[in-house]
Amino acid sequence: MESKKGQIGLQNLGNTCYLNSLLQCLRHVPDLTVFLNKHSDSWIHETESKQVNLCKAYRTLIQDMWAGKPPSYLRPEGFLFHFRKALEGTMFDHMIEPRQHDAHEGLIFLIDQLHEAMVRPLKINVIASESSAVYGALTAWKERVAPKYSPIVDYFWGLMQVSVTCEGCKNVSCRYEEFAELQVEFPDKKAATLEECMDHQFKGEQIDEYQCSNCSPDPPKGSGSEAKEASCSNSEAHLEAASELDLGSETFQSEWVQVPR
Repeated sequence: MESKKGQIGLQNLGNTCYLNSLLQCLRHVPDLTVFLNKHSDSWIHETESKQVNLCKAYRTLIQDMWAGKPPSYLRPEGFLFHFRKALEGTMFDHMIEPRQHDAHEGLIFLIDQLHEAMVRPLKINVIASESSAVYGALTAWKERVAPKYSPIVDYFWGLMQVSVTCEGCKNVSCRYEEFAELQVEFPDKKAATLEECMDHQFKGEQIDEYQCSNCSPDPPKGSGSEAKEASCSNSEAHLEAASELDLGSETFQSEWVQVPR
């Protein structure tokens, strides 16, 4: 029976099955559930807010689910109350109405609220050679992600490197984009593995009639940065993770990951 601990149903409280489904999905992220159960007290803001109240309500719901013994179910009334309060005044406030809504939309909102309830700046020292492949990624993470960090970032955020190669001189320019969700399309067939979908999404594409600043020293006035960023003859994208981060007194290692092409 211990192996089934936490496997508790959630009662439909009037067109809330979309919400119950996303809560069950989120509950099955093991590290996040352990963090909220045991280590979130020092992270959740002390100042009361809609985000804080919702985060605490979700934590209470998780704890109640793990305290129950299957077969049984819970009525997530407290969580539903704070979820709808947090929706007020946002672009998602249409989900306040007791009717069916998009589960993915609700999940994105909930993850963002959990993040905001614990967000704080994080000091990062980049420990990498400027000539290394990961230096740009580490610097982008420090500049764009660390100022608004929360433990939610560790579970759901990523950093994408988009590299552009000029066919004329082979000059490569890069930019980095953080993301909290990654949408991929199916290839032109009915069935595909996740790896095949990733390959399809990040395959290189040809962009004609462009010269980088090295090949065209006098680009049209006003087109500078935009032309460079969107340009090139052979555009590729891949994902990277940090090679080494010095976070205060602790150093974390993770390997560099590239999407196969």
